[in-house]
Amino acid sequence: METMGQRFDGRVAWITGAGHGIGAAAARRIAAEGGRVGVLALHEDSARAVAAECERLGVAAIAMWGDAADPAVLHAAHAAIDAALGPVDVLVNNVAIALPSRLEESTEDHWDRVHGVNFRSVVRCARLVIPGMRAQGRGVIVNISSNHGTRGFPTWGAYASAKGALMALTRQQAVELAPDGIRVVSVTPGATLTEMNARRFAEALDADALRAEFVAGIPMGRLATAEEIANAIAFVASDEASFMTGADLLMDGGESIQGG
Repeated sequence: METMGQRFDGRVAWITGAGHGIGAAAARRIAAEGGRVGVLALHEDSARAVAAECERLGVAAIAMWGDAADPAVLHAAHAAIDAALGPVDVLVNNVAIALPSRLEESTEDHWDRVHGVNFRSVVRCARLVIPGMRAQGRGVIVNISSNHGTRGFPTWGAYASAKGALMALTRQQAVELAPDGIRVVSVTPGATLTEMNARRFAEALDADALRAEFVAGIPMGRLATAEEIANAIAFVASDEASFMTGADLLMDGGESIQGG
């Protein structure tokens, strides 16, 4: 993996939803640049696999697993990272689930589930790491949003509203935490070729047609790779972006500016 130097040497990163896709790529990217990494994933096997990849890059890593919508899981994960690796310098709130439903057909459980994972976990993780960051006088929180947060897509009301709330929270946190030396930034991917989307293509009756539908509105004519999004995460989390806070870094291949 090509690196940009050791931008995270001596720093600790906690990445949620890190068992696969963008989260796993971000864990590897930060580890490749010297960061010690706490990997939180839903399943033990994927958490351990990504942590092992990070360790092979020459850094300490810890694997944790469980439902990010459960406050007890987040408290235990934070405590484990602090004990094994030290205070968190970089929090990457990547965990997400995408469950579509038409508004009039959606249930309370559907909204609780989608917002519990996609938004409330972000709030809870931030509350856990902010005291340590404030004590150190530095820290970065990176919230992974989605272009669903700024555009309308049928059946995605719960998911889109959670991502839109996350983007608003980013701005509020940035203003509130700047005096403490803590930066808060969001990264907004468009369609990305993650394992989840690869499975969707593989399971489709016409994989080529589905892929064409995905890329039809993207001027660059392709999906992003998880590594491309991870590169953006690493940039905003590094000191190279030291004057960036409250901003959103859009990574959607031009889809949003093309419209339509």
